[in-house]
Amino acid sequence: MMIKKKIALIMGASSLSFILLFSGCKKNEEPKQTESNIQESFSEEDTTEEETKAPDTEELTETTESTEQNTEETKESNVTENPSSDQNGSRQLSQEELDSFTQFVQKFENNGFLKSSYDSVVDIDLSEVLVTGIGVDAPHTTEEEEKALEPEMGELMTDVLGLTTQQIDDFLYKKAQVRFTDIKEPLNWVYLPEFDKYYSYTGGVPFIAFECVGGSQSGDQITLNYVSEDIFNNQGQLTLKKVGDDYIFISNHIQ
Repeated sequence: MMIKKKIALIMGASSLSFILLFSGCKKNEEPKQTESNIQESFSEEDTTEEETKAPDTEELTETTESTEQNTEETKESNVTENPSSDQNGSRQLSQEELDSFTQFVQKFENNGFLKSSYDSVVDIDLSEVLVTGIGVDAPHTTEEEEKALEPEMGELMTDVLGLTTQQIDDFLYKKAQVRFTDIKEPLNWVYLPEFDKYYSYTGGVPFIAFECVGGSQSGDQITLNYVSEDIFNNQGQLTLKKVGDDYIFISNHIQ
């Protein structure tokens, strides 16, 4: 009887050890499953990020291609809108611009710059330029001036224009950026040193109407083809340069 009890106790202890051992194995397997789950989770997140980034790259490529296409279309549009422009940047003037330059050369202070030929303003006939005025109201000659002029000009029977050296110098610099002393040919007017003024008759001086019939612009240089409306029906080519909001005279060639 005692022997049977001992055997029962031994078998019971063996069963308990087996249960505990099996239970310990199960516990040890759970952390491994957790690590596997974490790795699978990270793998899924990486895949999601890659799928998210891919559309951004495709969108950037499409945006770049669209920008390049718009740039090419803009270039083609500019060429189409400016068919008269050449590769050097020269373009033909529009009729509206020609009309504007016609008004410019019709001004009294500009009219004289078209009456003689010159390669440079320093070679100009200054008498032709100044006789129609300089765009300012010159004061009438005084009695003292008229008496001083009689020995040179006789009795004054018509209007006389008198301009000081400073007025002429300022006018030439404004219209051509040259100085009075730069002009090669001396001004053939009567000069009175006591008044530092030059005098000339103005009565009967013809005003010649000019019309700009063609022209082009290259950078800041303007070339105008014109015809005169006087009895000689002259033609010529005038060159101007844009300076700020105004134009200065460069050359003129009468044909």
